[in-house]
Amino acid sequence: MKKTINEIGLKLIAQFEGCYLQAYLCPANVWTIGIGTTIYPNGLKVKKGDKCTLEQAHEYLAHDMIEFEKTVNDSVKVPLSQNQFDALVSLTYNIVLNFGADDCIPSVPNKNWWYIVNEIKVSRLDNGQKIHVFNGNYRTDRSSWCWSYNLTIPAFELSKLDPIAGQPVILKIVVNGYQHLMLLENRTRSRQFASETYTLTGRSVSALLDAPSSPPRAFLQENERTSVQLVQAEIVSFCISRFNAELATDRRTWLDRTD
Repeated sequence: MKKTINEIGLKLIAQFEGCYLQAYLCPANVWTIGIGTTIYPNGLKVKKGDKCTLEQAHEYLAHDMIEFEKTVNDSVKVPLSQNQFDALVSLTYNIVLNFGADDCIPSVPNKNWWYIVNEIKVSRLDNGQKIHVFNGNYRTDRSSWCWSYNLTIPAFELSKLDPIAGQPVILKIVVNGYQHLMLLENRTRSRQFASETYTLTGRSVSALLDAPSSPPRAFLQENERTSVQLVQAEIVSFCISRFNAELATDRRTWLDRTD
């Protein structure tokens, strides 16, 4: 059965190519638009001044894939996994190899393979808006008191991460069915050739107890207390402060409604 590239493969190509809605000259001095498109589905070449929408860019890419999917399907005679097929289609799309020549690409051996497939889904906790990510990781160690997270996203997803009503942005990350909550703390721009991405960094929501969300306090404890008693006192103090803040907010809302 003939294979076609799936969404993961298309995301891989988009990551390498980048997405530009106005025509630009690529390193090969060819006018390019969208996600590496040089010729439109109607056969016309991309020219200076051309523009497209994000939806059109993905349509152009899907059309471009037809030729390269056929090349891989016709040339590789051993069974391929979906990931292997996607990688080969991406390869042909970027360097346009003639797979019919034996010296162009090594033969793919016919053997059994083991795969570990990780699935990651990211969305905002407050409004459920989905965030497209290329990759991500999380870690912790003995000296850390919360998890640390890194996510790589395309530039066009950045607008989805603006704070709402001044509240911190918390992302829900589901990795292989296990949920994590990440407090977004920083974002870093990265550009490689025509690809522009952002790296999001943050910690688990317990970081809200750390600066700058919670300013540090210093005081002298006159009575002897155990570490557990000190922690319990801080938790009670934090809960009371939070309750008073929420009560004041609710009271202001009630007054606004009665004015």
